[in-house]
Amino acid sequence: MAFMKVSNLFRNDIFAYILLITACIVLAALFYFQPRISDDWDDLWKYQNSKGIVDYWIIQYNGLTGRLPLILLSSLIFPHPTVELLYRIFILAEVLLLIMLAWYCALGKNGYRFSNGILQALLIFGMLFWLALPVRSETVSWLSGNFVYLVPAILCLSFIAWSKYFFSEEYTKTDLSFISIILKSPMWFLIGFLAGSSQEQVISACATFTAVNVYSKIVTKNIKNVPIGYWTSIAGLFLGALFMIAAPGNYLRLRSIPDGGFVEAVERMLLFIPGAFFEIGTENTGKSIWFGIIVLVTLFYKERSLTHENIKSSVIWILVGLATLLTLLPATNQISPRTTFFVIIFLYIAVASLLFQSNNFSRKPLISGVLIIISLLVLVEALSGLVSNISVSTEVNRRWAIINANRSDLVAVPFIATKIEASLTYIETPEHDRLFLDDLSHQVGFKVIHDVTKNAPLPASFKPLKAIKYHQR
Repeated sequence: MAFMKVSNLFRNDIFAYILLITACIVLAALFYFQPRISDDWDDLWKYQNSKGIVDYWIIQYNGLTGRLPLILLSSLIFPHPTVELLYRIFILAEVLLLIMLAWYCALGKNGYRFSNGILQALLIFGMLFWLALPVRSETVSWLSGNFVYLVPAILCLSFIAWSKYFFSEEYTKTDLSFISIILKSPMWFLIGFLAGSSQEQVISACATFTAVNVYSKIVTKNIKNVPIGYWTSIAGLFLGALFMIAAPGNYLRLRSIPDGGFVEAVERMLLFIPGAFFEIGTENTGKSIWFGIIVLVTLFYKERSLTHENIKSSVIWILVGLATLLTLLPATNQISPRTTFFVIIFLYIAVASLLFQSNNFSRKPLISGVLIIISLLVLVEALSGLVSNISVSTEVNRRWAIINANRSDLVAVPFIATKIEASLTYIETPEHDRLFLDDLSHQVGFKVIHDVTKNAPLPASFKPLKAIKYHQR
């Protein structure tokens, strides 16, 4: 009987599933063609100029950052082209994992009992969540941004999901022996340590969520029932945070951008916190974020959604998200659209927690129609991004061919002409690209400049989608 229910689910929405699978394949190709940009090359050159991988780790920790995923992944991926290409394809798995973790954080294991419309709700939530993530070109597609935002987000939600599991009925009924606890403790500690050492905003999110959990146990006088494994993970989180915060490179990076003083910091935060929910500073101005929430509420809201428990849970997730924004208060010179990445993740978890904790999984024909439309939207966006990434990658390869063939003290390379019309393609502004060419000049031993001759391509002057349309002319 259960098999029949699952088969019916797939048969009823088979067209949407085909579109979604196709979109995933195109997304994997899109990530594959995103070329290295600036910081990617800078980390590779640092590695090549170091005395080995350990020396590189020390250089990064002392001179740039204490963020462990960035230090480790850049040393393991950039020096090895094959590994890098495989990792680029693997980004798709990271995105899917982030969605599944967000769903678990909102609903726990009940969100994975695929019956009565749960699968359709998960897919619609996942796609809208994906479309709502801020500046995905920088936080997902670009490898250096991926190491600083997407990977830490996965580690953050892993710690929080693990915390929820510790307090679930399923775990509390598990009778662990002393030997089992000893054997599993390193894993519990590692989950906390990786989250704590990954990113400053992750520390705030995990610490806030932990504080709420521990406080609720103190209020209910149930603190003695907190599993020892949870304390082990908290210890890992604390030590991981110390490891990251203590890095001398953090403070060198902060001093590289002028701060502006207390008044300017307050002004920045007053603009940043409310603007974070509307992607301030980008062309989207929050359309994807709020369009997705409106669709979810329209499809799944019922009166029983507004229970005391659901509202309380949603408020907690909002507070966790706000904590990630307040992290920037001592370092407002680091504020950018990228730093809103985490708050939108927790905003969507809050929405899912409000709508779906009471098992509001409708199976209306409208939902099947919306599932097809959103799947098509994800596919079309992915196709647009793939075309854009191939165009940028071709231009970057052409520039490197010119540089590698150079036999003089000065070489002129074209601007990146592709006009980015896709939200999953990342290139730098002409100004930042010029600074990158200065760094490149020091690396290769001769001057590399932009080609500004009369017939040379200009920045953002080439539209790849339009070129496909008129390719026969």
